[in-house]
Order: sequence, then C-alpha cells, then structure tokens
Amino acid sequence: MIEAHLTQPETGFSLKELATIVQSIVTTIAIIVGGIWTWILFVKKRHGYPRARLEHRILKKPLPDGKTLLNVQLIISNIGDVLLSIVSTSTRVQQMLPIIMDIKKCIDEGKDPVSEGNTECEWPLLSERLGKISKGEFIVEPGETETICYDFIIDADVQTIAVYSHLENLKENHKNHEIGWNLTTVYDIKEVLC
Repeated sequence: MIEAHLTQPETGFSLKELATIVQSIVTTIAIIVGGIWTWILFVKKRHGYPRARLEHRILKKPLPDGKTLLNVQLIISNIGDVLLSIVSTSTRVQQMLPIIMDIKKCIDEGKDPVSEGNTECEWPLLSERLGKISKGEFIVEPGETETICYDFIIDADVQTIAVYSHLENLKENHKNHEIGWNLTTVYDIKEVLC
C-alpha cells in the first residue's frame, strides 16, 4: 500500500506570528507618538520650565508728620508643573506724582519723557529692597502660593507711586539659565487732584 502524504504549501507566517508582528508595529508607533507628544509638551510648549504669576497687595497707614507706612505684599503663585526656586528678589518704590522737574520739562516742551530704548519713564527711586536667597531656601511647589512682605516709609509730599518687583528663578537643570518675572503696580497714596 502506498501512503499519500498531503503537504500544505508554505504561506510564510502562522496566525500567531502575524499577530506578534502587528503588535510590535503598533507598539513602535505608540512609542514614537508618545515621544513626539512629550517633545511638544515639555520642549516646544515649555512645560518643563517654571511659571509664576505675581500680584501686589498694597496697604497704607498714616504716620506722624504726614508720612505713610507702605506695606507691599508680593504674592507669588506657581502656576506651572515644576518647582519654582527663587534665588533673588527686588522690590522698588518710585515716585510718579508729583512729577519731578526733568520729566515735567520734557512734557512741557512736547517731548517724550520715555528715553529711547525704554518703555517707561525713569521715575525717581524712593526706596528699594533687595534679597539674595540661597539655593533651595525659597521654593514654591506647583499650585502653591507664597508671600513676601516689604515695608517702606513714604514722604508726605508723594501722591502716586509705581511699585516694581522682580523675581529671579534659577532652573537647576539648565546650566544656571536665569528666568525672571516682573510686575509693576501704580498706586495712589493720596487722592490726586487734577
């Protein structure tokens, strides 16, 4: 008796092998898409960098001889996804009104009191507070808020001031790359009569 051997022609891949190949392709595509998404979020949209929102809360109290105690609260909100590490702060108070003679003269002569290359008048400095902070000493966690308070004594003749604050942030992972935030608030100490 002759035995007949039936053989199936070779199709190349079994169903299990084909499923493994498809799974590998889908996994590779998912990794590539995930990498692109991460690059867009953290590099292009700068999600890996600190972000802050600043706000001034200014309180005034009368002092003898017509002077004013000015308490400036600098409110710092970390609105980013990474730790905010502050390395220096500065807050200054500048006199806007009454206008000093140099600025008044420019205005009277029809000239621009803002010098070329600047965006604001160079108001006279009344007082400034500077603070250098050791690395890691002043940090604000994501979603948290911190406040720094400054006290200034303002002379009796000053009517309107500009309060300017600057924070310097040190991004630890970027070779001392400095990032900073500024805020200017105009505040009437006394009612200004036109």
